[in-house]
Amino acid sequence: MPTNDPKQIPSATALHDAFATFVVAAEQLQASHNVLSRRVEDLGQELAAASGKLGAIVDSMPTGLLLIDAAGRIGDHNIQAEHILGVYLRGQSWAPEAFGEPIGIPDHWKFRQPAQTPVDQVTMAGHRICRVIDRVTPAAEGLAPIRAVYLEDVTELIAAREQLEKHEQLAAMGRMAAELAHQLRTPLAAATIYAGNLRSDRLSAEARTSLVAKVCDRLNATEQLVRDTLQLIRKGRLEKKPVSASELVQASLQTATARAEQRSVALIYRGDIPAAFTLGEANQLIASLVVCIDNAIDVSAAGQSVEVSSQHTGGTLEFAVSDQGPGIAGGIADHIFEPFFTSKANGTGLGLAMARSRVRAHGGEIAFGPREGGGTVFRIRLPALEAF
Repeated sequence: MPTNDPKQIPSATALHDAFATFVVAAEQLQASHNVLSRRVEDLGQELAAASGKLGAIVDSMPTGLLLIDAAGRIGDHNIQAEHILGVYLRGQSWAPEAFGEPIGIPDHWKFRQPAQTPVDQVTMAGHRICRVIDRVTPAAEGLAPIRAVYLEDVTELIAAREQLEKHEQLAAMGRMAAELAHQLRTPLAAATIYAGNLRSDRLSAEARTSLVAKVCDRLNATEQLVRDTLQLIRKGRLEKKPVSASELVQASLQTATARAEQRSVALIYRGDIPAAFTLGEANQLIASLVVCIDNAIDVSAAGQSVEVSSQHTGGTLEFAVSDQGPGIAGGIADHIFEPFFTSKANGTGLGLAMARSRVRAHGGEIAFGPREGGGTVFRIRLPALEAF
């Protein structure tokens, strides 16, 4: 409401001073605004430059990077991701199966990851093989979590591993061929000498028959050596059937009895045979058990005994063969399962190597250790067939 009171009407001087103060404040605000605007512009330029640098760094990564939104679709990604997968990616639904076919790789090629990383998948995408790592980063307060998929091209790595494995196989074959040639030399040399003696006109019929038998024996030994070597390196498919522990024990003891009697060694079975089964080829498992028994007999002195036992514990069927011999020295123990390694004067070094190969082909294992009181114990462990 207007007033006529002259005391309440501002003077011209007061109005002038107030307007001057307002102008100064406005100029200060304008100056602050200009400073802030320039700063915002500078920050925008810096952010753009940083974003460009970050984009260049991400594009230069050797791995592909995909950012997956909440709907499971591909948002941002780097150039390497498109190079690996070979298709346009933005906006597509993400699933490794949509871009390639999952493939299996050998267990010893598995790629190790930190415990917090999900199990990775190896996928064939076009002509490339890539490893897929899908990881979700926990969200910061007020922000959505970030799901990032990393694609690592492992085509060259797997090719190099395959090549290395081939070279290792060839090297192993070369060593085996050299050892085989060395082992064949002795029986062939003996057969040659015996055959040369057959040329003599002064041989009696009995002597000639004896030499022929010796030639045949050495040639048979040569054939057996070659057969054993081929069996060791051949990876045929097993025709597995349920085999009882009783069948394996009784057949093995029957086979080894003559050898034990010849060396005056007592062959004893201790305990009861468990009413358990394993899945496998009976002849191969019997042959593996006989190798352990024969070796135990060979290291035993006349009058000593070789004990065989078996037990069924949980899901394992175990056969044990113990002797009272001198034991196995440390230097021999390190090589005892190697092909052609032997401490016997007339041994081929293939018995235990073949036994382990057969047992492992059945999903089992063969091991040895000292026997309490002296000697050695060999143990063959096989998966038990619980539901038979």
